[in-house]
Amino acid sequence: MLMQGAQHIFKNYFSIDVDSSSNPADAVQIKGNYLYIGEGWGGIKIYDISDIDNPVNWSYDGYIYLSGDSDSIEITNDEQYMIVANGGTGISLVNIADKTNPFQIGQWNNDKPKGSAENVLLNSMENLVFGSIRNYGLVILDISDKSQAPVEIGEYYTGMCEFVTLSSNEKQQIGGFPTKMKMIQYGELEYLLVNTRDKELLNAINITDVYNPSLFGKYDPGYEQAFDLAYTEDQKYLYMLTDEGLRVLQVKIYD
Repeated sequence: MLMQGAQHIFKNYFSIDVDSSSNPADAVQIKGNYLYIGEGWGGIKIYDISDIDNPVNWSYDGYIYLSGDSDSIEITNDEQYMIVANGGTGISLVNIADKTNPFQIGQWNNDKPKGSAENVLLNSMENLVFGSIRNYGLVILDISDKSQAPVEIGEYYTGMCEFVTLSSNEKQQIGGFPTKMKMIQYGELEYLLVNTRDKELLNAINITDVYNPSLFGKYDPGYEQAFDLAYTEDQKYLYMLTDEGLRVLQVKIYD
C-alpha cells in the first residue's frame, strides 16, 4: 500500500510509506521482537513489536540518524549490532544493545567513484559484510572487531552493479530491489552471483578467498536487463526476471 508521509497507523494496521518523494522508507528489517525501519535520509527507527496483535499501539523506542540514507539493514543474531548501507556515504556499524539508545560505532567510507552502497549481507560467522555498490561492484568488509569501523579487505569491480545476489546453504535471504544477495556454496567453494545491467548480465564471483575475489564465470544474452533472481532449493537452476520476461538457467560448477 502506497501512502504519503513517513509512516501511517490506521485501524488495526501499521503502514510504511515507500512512495514519499521527499523521504520514502527504504529498508525494513525484523529481528526478534523489534522492527527496524530505514526512513531514507531520516535515519532509522526501532519499534518494539512484541504486542503483535495490536500494531496500532506500536511506537518507536529508539532512533539514530546516520550520514547518508538507509537503503539496507542487517541485524546480528544476538541483536547487539546493526549494519546499514548508507548509499553514497558508505556502510555503518551500529551498536543496538540498548534499543532505546543506539549509537554508531563507525562507518566504512565509500571511496568508489560514483558508487552507492545499496545492500549489505552478513556471512554466517558474522565477521564479514558483503556490500553491493551501485555503479561499481562488490566490496567485502571485515567487522571481526565490533568496537571499530568496518575495514575493507576485498573488492571486485563489475561496472554497473544493479544487484548482487548472495546465497548460502546456511542462510537464505533476499533483499529488495535494486540489490539482492545470496551465496551459493558447493563443497569448500563459495560463489557470489553478481548481476550487472551494462555488460555481462550475470557474473559468478568466487569469494572463497575474500581477500582476492575472482571471476568464475558469466552469462550474457546480449540485450536484456535483469531485475530479480532466485534459485531452486537444490541450487541447480536459477530463475531470472528480466525486462524481456523470465529466464531459467542451469547451474553448473566445475571444480
